[in-house]
Amino acid sequence: MAPYLHPFASEESIERANCIFQKLMRFAPDLLNLQQGIKFEVEGFFAPICLDVIDSSEGYRCIQLSHCWTDDAGNHIPDPDIVISLYPDWELAEARIHKDNFSIEVAYPMKGGPADMKVHQTINIFLERWLDALLSKENVRRVGEA
Repeated sequence: MAPYLHPFASEESIERANCIFQKLMRFAPDLLNLQQGIKFEVEGFFAPICLDVIDSSEGYRCIQLSHCWTDDAGNHIPDPDIVISLYPDWELAEARIHKDNFSIEVAYPMKGGPADMKVHQTINIFLERWLDALLSKENVRRVGEA
């Protein structure tokens, strides 16, 4: 893959990926050891934040972070819903998929292929800002397993 197609080829992307990793570690300090999902209540958010472990192997972890609300019919609606890859050995994390009620954005549209850099940048900026909003709340508390 050409260096300019890899999301970690620029210093700005590496800094953002490290910043996202650090914020995730502040939000869920035991994230790298979790075996199942957890729920958080955040003051000012009307529904819980759910963090689920999708995949885990040596040097890699994939999680899903979503704001899970319930509609009038009792259906759980994740909005937003972000799939995040973590690379603990390098202390980097990146959003790979962002879904909301209106769209789905995929940073790596072809399996094993290069990133769509515009989408990658957009969803990682969104993730970083969302984590900032969650961490700025003084009353974030873990309420149980998801």
